[in-house]
Amino acid sequence: MLQNYAVLDENNKVFNSFIWDPEVLLDQSLTVDAIQDQYPVGYVFKECGEGITQNEPIIGHYYDETLNAFIPPQPDPTYILDTSNWEWHPDPDLEYNIEGVGDENTLCKYNVEQKCWIIIE
Repeated sequence: MLQNYAVLDENNKVFNSFIWDPEVLLDQSLTVDAIQDQYPVGYVFKECGEGITQNEPIIGHYYDETLNAFIPPQPDPTYILDTSNWEWHPDPDLEYNIEGVGDENTLCKYNVEQKCWIIIE
């Protein structure tokens, strides 16, 4: 049976991930413990995948124990996590000045449903 693992550093950041089938290993001495010994002290393995975690690990994302999910880095402190797709989006209640849109006084709001910016008149 295939097993999916994420290798997490001391900050729960995904350092690596791999899928393996222990039943077809040529070298039966290759175990999760043996593989884990190849990583720095403090790095841990997290079994993941369908039915175990909310989503798949991606290198550079962080494992959130409360959500049991791998979360991308938050691009801006005001952004909100959409747990339906595990992506960050701008807060639709805030006004943003978007570089390249209008002048320095032009403000925009983010439309979550349409996934686009709308200029505030």
